[in-house]
Parts: sequence; C-alpha cells; structure tokens
Amino acid sequence: MKEITQDTENAPQGVIQAVEIKPEVYKRLTIRTATECRRFLNKVARMLLNDQISPQKANALTVCVNSILQSIRIDEQEKQIRELEAYINGTEIK
Repeated sequence: MKEITQDTENAPQGVIQAVEIKPEVYKRLTIRTATECRRFLNKVARMLLNDQISPQKANALTVCVNSILQSIRIDEQEKQIRELEAYINGTEIK
C-alpha cells in the first residue's frame, strides 16, 4: 500500500512523494500447557546461546512465559479443588 504525502524535509518545495507503508505483522504465541512452556523456554535459551536474540528480548520472553506457566498451574489447581469439593459433597463435577 502506498500513501501520497508531502515530504517537506527531503523533497523540493511543492514536490509530492509516494511513501510506502508496510502493514503491521503481529506474531502470535500460543501456549496452553506446561510442556509447551518448557519447550518454548528451551528454544529461547538455544537462540540466546546462538546469538539469535538479545539478552533483553530473551528476558522479556522468559518473564512472559513464566507468567503463562503460573496461570496454567493456578487453573489446574482450581480444577483439582473443584473436583475434590465435588467428591466430598457427592455432587457431579461441573
């Protein structure tokens, strides 16, 4: 996609230039299990060791994945608590 704009700094007076605008590309990270967290963290460590990513990016990714892992653990614990409560009360699991 190109946008027509007036480039006042680089173009002579009255000249209009076409400026190319790149569409934003969003990367997705889908992690649903603790195993997927471990695999992703292994990839990050390998990329860091091979100088494919910066230490700052590796740290940011590690923090994000550790947050996801903590959420997964909490969800699993809540599910176990509901199952135990249902077992104790003799009711069906929802």
